[in-house]
Amino acid sequence: MKSTIGELVPFPDTDVQAEDRGKMTGALERSASKIPEVTLVFWIIKIAATTLGETGGDTVTMTLNWGYLAGTALFLSLLLVLVILQIGAKKFYPWLYWATIVASTTAGTTMADFADRSPHSRDPNSEQIDCRMVFAASH
Repeated sequence: MKSTIGELVPFPDTDVQAEDRGKMTGALERSASKIPEVTLVFWIIKIAATTLGETGGDTVTMTLNWGYLAGTALFLSLLLVLVILQIGAKKFYPWLYWATIVASTTAGTTMADFADRSPHSRDPNSEQIDCRMVFAASH
């Protein structure tokens, strides 16, 4: 395999590389088959799901007076269960996909409200508490 400088020369695949590429392609196909096609209907449902998530979070935390900590715990638990089900699904289930989307927007809303509106957010040390929460969530 002679080449000039700057010319890319492909290396022949070994059996292991070809097998690994086949596994990656299969995993990619399975992942791609579990998401909806992005169309106008997708964006309409996505906006409705976001609105529903925001409304659901406010209903539980404020209207039902559960508080931000309990609401955050509820919706994070629900999100965790739905994400596990979505990852474990062998094919695309629209109800599961959209339930996971709604749960993620609801959990995100309640976490933001907890960080911003809870009594601890008026505490002079709240920035330290918030930073620890973000650090803990990211690890």
